[in-house]
Amino acid sequence: MWWIAIVRGWRKRGALVEHPFGTLKRWAGLDFFLMRGLATCQAELNLMVLGSNFRRMLKELGVAVFSTYWQARREIRGRGVVFVYSGVKGVV
Repeated sequence: MWWIAIVRGWRKRGALVEHPFGTLKRWAGLDFFLMRGLATCQAELNLMVLGSNFRRMLKELGVAVFSTYWQARREIRGRGVVFVYSGVKGVV
């Protein structure tokens, strides 16, 4: 039966795509988009993804490393100095 392949494809898509999207919506506490229209919904989703990535980065690096990096960046702004702290390397 030809429709079995289609159903399997839907299930695979649901397993791969819907989980990250649902996780973002649950983290943001949303059941639906607050805005209407494609452009505004894309902007809303982009903000949710940005917040999620920032949260993951803080969890991975720690707030102390993030704070130290930005303090050093503020002090040495524009000099092109390489900043290394606890194995994390970045250009300031």
